Amino acid sequence: LMEPSSDMAVSMMAAALLGEESQQWKDLGDASITEATEKMELWAMLLDGAYSEVLCTPAATTLLELVKTGGVEAVEHYVEAGDGGDGVADTAAVVLCVGAACLSRFVQLNWTGPPGDQASDSDSSEDGFTDIDTAALDSLEIEGERLYKLIRRPSLLKYARTLLVLARSCTRAAIGAAAFAVDWWAARCCAIHVQSLSSSAPSLEVAICARMRDAIDHLTDFHAAVRAGQPF
Repeated sequence: LMEPSSDMAVSMMAAALLGEESQQWKDLGDASITEATEKMELWAMLLDGAYSEVLCTPAATTLLELVKTGGVEAVEHYVEAGDGGDGVADTAAVVLCVGAACLSRFVQLNWTGPPGDQASDSDSSEDGFTDIDTAALDSLEIEGERLYKLIRRPSLLKYARTLLVLARSCTRAAIGAAAFAVDWWAARCCAIHVQSLSSSAPSLEVAICARMRDAIDHLTDFHAAVRAGQPF
């Protein structure tokens, strides 16, 4: 369902999304995280598998509140206004990172478990996700199929779906050459969603294939930009 947080694919995405800051991030080292930008800090935590910590940051708190109160339209406005970073591209990268953290934490709680600990429904670092949200369950119903009854924290999947799938067009346009990362996470979110349902949903399976094709196409563009020495 989810590969280790240090897998090459996610690392490459982080490098693409950080752009010129990627080498700066490597040079900073673990002791200098306070010198990093918010985008760098969030991706560092994501790559370390610190998903709960990502969800406790001010950026995540802001985004998840936007999802709760305004849905995808509020998230799109947030990206277009560049309110979450130094410009639209940075804000889109923050949205992608928070969505990835929501999805990864959801997978931990329902399948893999956090490293070195046991998943708990009452983690103090995630007070906002302790109750099963009826609205989240309803919004995640696809083609009459509801989530499996033992699924934990469906609100995390709702947040991930809003940030990674529903807001995809906006974030992909803002990120530019790293758009393959947006499509890849959207495909992964759809895959987790379909595995969380009581039965299969054909529309989600179609979406998974479409987003993976998009990711491959955009990855080709990204590789061409890197070979040409273009900034990304």
